[in-house]
Amino acid sequence: MIKRRGYFVVSMLLLPVVWGLIIDRAIFHLRADRALGRVTNVTSHTSTSSRHGTKTYFKANVEFTHNKAAFSITTPAGNAKGSDQPLDRSELKIGDSVPLIYDSRNPSKGFKDNLAEVWIMPVFAFMAQLALLVASLLEPRRRFSSRKDPDLWALGRS
Repeated sequence: MIKRRGYFVVSMLLLPVVWGLIIDRAIFHLRADRALGRVTNVTSHTSTSSRHGTKTYFKANVEFTHNKAAFSITTPAGNAKGSDQPLDRSELKIGDSVPLIYDSRNPSKGFKDNLAEVWIMPVFAFMAQLALLVASLLEPRRRFSSRKDPDLWALGRS
């Protein structure tokens, strides 16, 4: 049944990580409160990759109040092609209002209030674990070399 033990082992090692992330986010939603925060600072950094070229990534510091105390979280604020792009290219600007979801027991743990930002890591980890599990059940690909097969080698000469 299992054709590739290495993939299966890695898949099973990822299983508690995946379930831990899913349970963490489910508990987060049970305890979650919502607030409207305000962007107080935007920062940027430049990164270069062979696939995407040079990009500037932006992060926003968003402040909000919980029980009359001030808290802040850092959230992604978009990206722009090119090196050292100006801060006005970010999706969030200083003074913008941002809907947030945060843990009422730990207000410094929060996200922008959208499904993608809250669940991206558990979904990505689940998909990776599932892909490795499926790959462990498939036959390995056979490598083909015409030099090792005398019949095909002979066909190329005629």
